[in-house]
Amino acid sequence: MSLRRKTLLIIGATLICLMIVIYAFSQAITMNGFLHLEETTVQRNVDRAINALNDEMDVIYSTNQDWANWTDTYNFVDDLNDNYREGNTHDGIFQSYDLNVMLFVNNKNEVAFAKAYDQDEDQEMPVPTSLDPYLKPDSILLNHVDANGELNKAGVKGILMLPEGPMMIVSSPILTTEKVGPTHGSIIWGRYLDAKEIQSIADKTKVALAIQEITQPSVSEDFGIASKYLNAGHSTLIRPLDSQLIAGYEILNDIYGNPGLIYRVTLPRDVYAQGLVSVSSFIVSLLVVGIIFVAATLILLEKVVLSRLADLNTSVSGIRISKDLTSRVKVAGNDELTSLGTAINGMLEALSQTHIELEQARDEALDALKLKAQIVGNISHDARTPLNVITLRVEMLKRGMYGALSDKQIELLDTVQVNANQLLFFIDNLLDQAQLEAGKVVIYKNEFSPAEFFKTLESSMKPLAGKKRLELKTEITEDVPARLMGDHQRLNQILSNLVVNAIKFTDEGGIKVRAFCPDNLHWGFQVSDTGSGIPKEAQQRIFEAFWQVDGSSTRKVNRGVGLGLSIVSQLTNLMNGKITIDSEEGVGSTFTVILPIELPEGEQVHE
Repeated sequence: MSLRRKTLLIIGATLICLMIVIYAFSQAITMNGFLHLEETTVQRNVDRAINALNDEMDVIYSTNQDWANWTDTYNFVDDLNDNYREGNTHDGIFQSYDLNVMLFVNNKNEVAFAKAYDQDEDQEMPVPTSLDPYLKPDSILLNHVDANGELNKAGVKGILMLPEGPMMIVSSPILTTEKVGPTHGSIIWGRYLDAKEIQSIADKTKVALAIQEITQPSVSEDFGIASKYLNAGHSTLIRPLDSQLIAGYEILNDIYGNPGLIYRVTLPRDVYAQGLVSVSSFIVSLLVVGIIFVAATLILLEKVVLSRLADLNTSVSGIRISKDLTSRVKVAGNDELTSLGTAINGMLEALSQTHIELEQARDEALDALKLKAQIVGNISHDARTPLNVITLRVEMLKRGMYGALSDKQIELLDTVQVNANQLLFFIDNLLDQAQLEAGKVVIYKNEFSPAEFFKTLESSMKPLAGKKRLELKTEITEDVPARLMGDHQRLNQILSNLVVNAIKFTDEGGIKVRAFCPDNLHWGFQVSDTGSGIPKEAQQRIFEAFWQVDGSSTRKVNRGVGLGLSIVSQLTNLMNGKITIDSEEGVGSTFTVILPIELPEGEQVHE
């Protein structure tokens, strides 16, 4: 793809990304601002509607209080005189105060007078029997005693959930005009909170209102969503119904403080629509400006940069094809491209010199690597021969081939033999490390039995563990295949290094070697000990060559140079495996080696 096309694509992509980012920001900031304003508007109207409902209830309550604190009412409850009944309980009173129920209950908690009125039919109707359970002596409507045992002259007001529908109800204790008692009972007024009442409040507040009972089985979908949300402890829910309408919901508690109704205010989404128009206009304007900017930028880039870059590209491509580092590009002008051409010529000069030096360094490195491998090999061969002689002679002395030895002499010979074996082990590790660094280690894959492999390990390592009175246990889980493919010798080298390392740093307890399958594609083994453990800060470097947790000459275990775990890690990597460590100071360490399962032909992994 040409630079011109890339430039066009980059600028175009940048413009598109910029448009997306700006659109996202406009949605996140501008539209969120409009949405917040919309929610604020809805919340304000929800509050207005609820306040209007409370105002209606306050009107009933204040009038009810006036009647309750009236000596005529005080006397009527006792004597039920006709003058009071004819002048204050006729149909006109119900129509004036828009009441549905009026009850006079004496201080014996008996209904002295009761009347109900149907406002839709403009006629008297039977008093709802559903009010009876609320007229018990301990009812909140009749028991006007506060927490301190004093008379609650304020009475109560709220919503009562009746089978006929919710009712706004107020109850006040009946006192004299001077508001003194004792009380002669209660006067109870009620008005149904029906569709007519809701529409009256909606007309006053100029918003669309609706209510539904929370316990109503046929509650509509949006009220059902609101019910779940509000019952979860939220005070108000504001959610769009569609792109045209948004609704605000709030729970209205009944007179007992329990959720009774869901109050919904619905408004047109004028604010949201204005936000969409504003954002769309902004994006279109930005797009037009962006297109003009892209066109102007491309024209200027072509004239000032792209044509010159094309010439520079032709010159560099010619040098690349010819591979002649002595060639130079043409330099003209006095700007960054001129500096680039000069820098390219300088780079060509440096590359030419570096190429010569790299060839010399490569030859020297190859010679040094060969010399290192040869030196290590010679040292290994020259040192292994006398050490083998030493161990052989020591073994002969211990067997008494040159005469009987005292216990002290045998103990000293054991020390000589152990140190000679340690030196042989170190020489083998040193040779393996050199071969690994030179890339000469080859992994061979042959069929072997894990059971026989562990049996051989156990027979060779138990004597070493026994000298320190440590217990060595091996375990093979049932999911490990009976036959595997792998480099048996290198696996033995990995496991032996880990076991020897565990024995070396364990004074009490024992070592456990376990083979297992973490999944159907891998197998592995763990070596766990009860030794001194490894500090957390040292576990990151434990597999580095020639590095030890305690490298001081006074350390408790003063053998080895830190090659064993490095060789284990490198051999594990060569086998496409992974080694991990889990250790805690004073508790012990567990090394885990995980390897891919490779089965002999015809065998399958156990499911």
